[in-house]
Amino acid sequence: MKLMIVDDERVERESMKQILTKKFSNLEIILAENGQEAVQMASEYQPAIVLMDIKMPEMNGLDAIRLINESTQRIKFVMVTAYDTFDYAKQAITLGVKDYLLKPSKISDIIETVNKIIKEVETEQEEQQATMKVKKELAQSKKVIERDLVTQLLLGHVHDVKAPLLLDYLNKNIGLGYGVIILKFDHVPLYSYDELIQELSIDETCLIGPLYHRQLPIVVFRNEQSFRQQLTYLTRQIRQRFETLKQPVKMGVSDEALSIDQLNKSYQEAVISAMETRRDYHVLFYSDVPKATHLCERQLDAYIYRDFFDQLRLGKWTDIEKHLIDISLCYESEQVPLADFRSRLVQLIQLMGQTLEELHMKIAWQKYHFKAEDYTSLKEELKGYLHHMRDALKTYQGELNDDWFTKMTHYIETHIKEDLSLEQLSAEAELSPIYVSKVFKERLGMNYIEFLTTCRIDEAKRRLLETDESIKAIAVDVGYHDANYFGKVFKKVTGETPNAYRKQLIYK
Repeated sequence: MKLMIVDDERVERESMKQILTKKFSNLEIILAENGQEAVQMASEYQPAIVLMDIKMPEMNGLDAIRLINESTQRIKFVMVTAYDTFDYAKQAITLGVKDYLLKPSKISDIIETVNKIIKEVETEQEEQQATMKVKKELAQSKKVIERDLVTQLLLGHVHDVKAPLLLDYLNKNIGLGYGVIILKFDHVPLYSYDELIQELSIDETCLIGPLYHRQLPIVVFRNEQSFRQQLTYLTRQIRQRFETLKQPVKMGVSDEALSIDQLNKSYQEAVISAMETRRDYHVLFYSDVPKATHLCERQLDAYIYRDFFDQLRLGKWTDIEKHLIDISLCYESEQVPLADFRSRLVQLIQLMGQTLEELHMKIAWQKYHFKAEDYTSLKEELKGYLHHMRDALKTYQGELNDDWFTKMTHYIETHIKEDLSLEQLSAEAELSPIYVSKVFKERLGMNYIEFLTTCRIDEAKRRLLETDESIKAIAVDVGYHDANYFGKVFKKVTGETPNAYRKQLIYK
C-alpha cells in the first residue's frame, strides 16, 4: 500500500517516514516537499493515503487536496497542521479529509491514526474486489444466458410470455420486429469465440448465440429504423471489421418476423440465405434469394421453408419421403428437365447434412449425386437414400446410452449454483446443444433453461422454509448473482415474492 507524506520541512518529512517505516513494514512511502509536487506525484504514484501538511508556501495543503481530488479518486487524506482552528476543520470536512494530526504529534497518535486509515483502505479494497467479482460473475452469467436464449429462440423453445423476463435481465428491449443474421465460416475461424464477439462489438439491439459448426447466429431486435436499413448497417459493420481482421465470412439475413416466437422460421431463412452466398464477405437477404420460376419449385421452396427442418429434427422420415415424392411427381407432370430436379435434390441433401451436423448426429453423410436417368428411377433412388439415412440415424440413436439424460438432469440438480450453459452440458454428453434442447422438450415438456430454473426455485423454496438465511444469500447459493432478478424469477414461478413466500410459511 502506498502512502505519501507532504511537508515543506525536510525534518518533518523524514521523521514521519521513519516512524511509519518502523511500524508498518508493508507501506511504500513517497515524499513530496510542497503542494505542487504533491499534485504531480499523486497522479503518478496513485497513493491510497496522503498525510498533507496544510501550511505550505505557494500552494497550501487544502488547495493541493482540491486539485488531487479532481483527477484521482479514493485517496484518503489526513490533515497535518499546527493550527487547530474551526475554519481549517470545516474546509477539510468539505474536501473529504478523514482525520487530522496536530503538530507536534505523539508517536502513538500518529500510529493510531494511520493504522485506522489503513484498515479503512483495506476494508474498502476487499469490498471493491468482492463487488468486482460479483460483477464479473454477473457478466459471465449473462453471457451464458444470452447464448442459451438465442439457441432456444431459434428452436422455438422459449415461450413468448417468458422471453420478456430473460430479456429484461439482459437489459434488452422487446423489438418492433425481429430477424436473424447467420455468420457462416467455410473453415474453422482464425479467432476464438470470445475474440470474435469482442471484435463484433454489436449494439444493444442484438443477442449473439453460440458458435457451432462454423455458424454464428445473431438475433436482431428492430429499432425505429426500417428492418432492411438496420440490418444493412449491421452487416456492413460486421463485414468491415472482418475484412480488417482478414477473417473470411459469408452472411445470410432472414426476412423480418413480427413476433418473437417466429424466430425459428427466421433462423431457417438465414441459414438458406447463407448457403446461397457465393463469395467471402457477401451478404444475402432471404428476400433477395432467387425465387422459384415455376409451380413445382415454389412447392419445394415452400416445403423446405415450412416443414422440412422440423420434420428432419423430429425424425419424421415418412413425412419427408411423402412430401418429396409428391413434389417429384409435380416436376415429372410439368415435364421439368430431370437435371433441374436432381440439382435441387443435391441442394436439399446439403441442407439435410448441415442440419444433422447441427444435431451432432455422428453419421457418415456426403454430397450425393443422383445417377438416375428418368423420374421413375430417380424416385426409387431418392427413397433408397432416405431409407439409408433413416436407418443410419436409428442405429446411431440406438447406440446412444439412454442413461445420459438421467445423468444430465441429476448433474443440473446438483450443480444449480454454477452458470450451467447448454454448451457445457452438451459437451459433457458429446451431443449437440440443439439435440440436447430437443430431448429436454420431448421428455419433460420444457427447455433446459426452464428445468434449471425449476430446480433453482425448488431449492430456494426449501431454504426459505428451513433456514433463516437472507434472501440475497439464498439467491447466490441457487445460482443467481443478481438478487433483484432472482426475486422476479421467483415471483414469476410461484406467484409470490420470496419475502411474501417466507412470511406465508411462518404464519401457517
